[in-house]
Amino acid sequence: MNRRLLSHAALAAMTVMVSAGLVAGPAHAAEPSPTPVPHASDVNVARALAACDPRGTTPSDASVATQLNGTLRAKMRGYMSAYRVSCARMVIKAVQDRGLNPRAAVIAITTTIVETSIDNISEELDHDSLGLFQQRASWGSRDQRLNPTWATNAFLNKMISKYPNNGWMTAPIGQVCQAVQVSAYPDRYQPQAADAQLIVNAIWPVLSAPVEGRLYREPNGTVAVVAGGAPVRFTSMDELNASGYEGAPLTNVPAGWLNTLPQTPRDGTYLRNASGGGISIITGGAKYDLSLAEWTALGQPASVNVPVRLINTYGTTPRNGTYLRNHADGSIFVIAGAAKYGLTPAQYDTLGTPAFTNVPIGFINKIGAEPTNGTYLRNPVNGSVYLTAGGAKYGLSLPEWTALDEPDSTNVPIEWINTFTAIPRNGTYLRNHADGTVYAITNNRKKPLSYDEWVALGKPDSTNVPIGYLNTIPNV
Repeated sequence: MNRRLLSHAALAAMTVMVSAGLVAGPAHAAEPSPTPVPHASDVNVARALAACDPRGTTPSDASVATQLNGTLRAKMRGYMSAYRVSCARMVIKAVQDRGLNPRAAVIAITTTIVETSIDNISEELDHDSLGLFQQRASWGSRDQRLNPTWATNAFLNKMISKYPNNGWMTAPIGQVCQAVQVSAYPDRYQPQAADAQLIVNAIWPVLSAPVEGRLYREPNGTVAVVAGGAPVRFTSMDELNASGYEGAPLTNVPAGWLNTLPQTPRDGTYLRNASGGGISIITGGAKYDLSLAEWTALGQPASVNVPVRLINTYGTTPRNGTYLRNHADGSIFVIAGAAKYGLTPAQYDTLGTPAFTNVPIGFINKIGAEPTNGTYLRNPVNGSVYLTAGGAKYGLSLPEWTALDEPDSTNVPIEWINTFTAIPRNGTYLRNHADGTVYAITNNRKKPLSYDEWVALGKPDSTNVPIGYLNTIPNV
């Protein structure tokens, strides 16, 4: 007991001496500064964080962060990063998926700015709070609160319960945040609402599917209209105005966003030449200019105004493997080598019931019946590949196909392949791909041409074929 009292007395004396400065240490020693305890709302203090998007950040996230750092005015100015944008993106996506007004996203983002600086905090800094919204354990499990989608929906559920009949649409944003969070600092929310709006404005259109006929503008001033899911960029404001968009609203998107979209309009897109009013249907990389009667028969489908220079970039024959459907009678045609072949229902099934584009019969009738020389057709039943030239076919062996550099082929019914003869028609020129010799076909026979003979004939185009094919054709 005496030792305990002595110890207490000595401790008391030491305390007095320290307080009076009587216990001296080295002259150069400074009293150590306590390490600051990171708070969930700190914007620049390292905290343990969990990923927001399981797939990580995207180049667009980094672009949006750079854009926002130059436009925000409050707490987050200069502190946005690809990670923080990815977190905001997940919150906004959860709002979109529920079909709520963007104001719900502004409320949620305002809350995350105040609570965590848009960080998905995975350590308990404030009691047992976790995540973007600093939700207590009573809200859900650790995994749930660290899942931005779950956490956002939990926040939205409470917001909607607090403000039935969409009362959150008109109540002050800071008031709504406080009603959900019940913070000890209710006045911190409203000052961040304007920046939250800027963040939502930057991210919301990135997450939304591009709207047909809407104009989108990147920070560098590039403006494009979406047609068939693809951006059609305007070369100048004069071209934009001439296309009928003068005074039309622009949706701002981050740098590089236009490149994330498909760059070619989908099959079945209708493009309208704003200057002439003509409408073209696009499919398989080709265009067909519709008459008024054809457009009406197709149901007067909606079209997107684009510069005529874009329409002029398309050819008139769809690429190999395109399927066209006569909208009048439902018959389906496969395209290969600038030729068409009408399919029976059974043949269409054998080909795997591929997607098709409804078109007028006028479009189908403009396409020939015989593939161009050098077209490769494949029987999908057994995988055999045939080379066509001059109305004839030749079945390639695997070594021959390989020697020809494994050319692409188009799946077609064997019935179409069987319509071709064995020997090309007169006037067809075949070239031995091994030694370059060119042969002219005359009356089911071949004749090798000298260089001078080939020149005298006007250097006609020839089709590369294996020597095995040439050997099946008698000599003149």
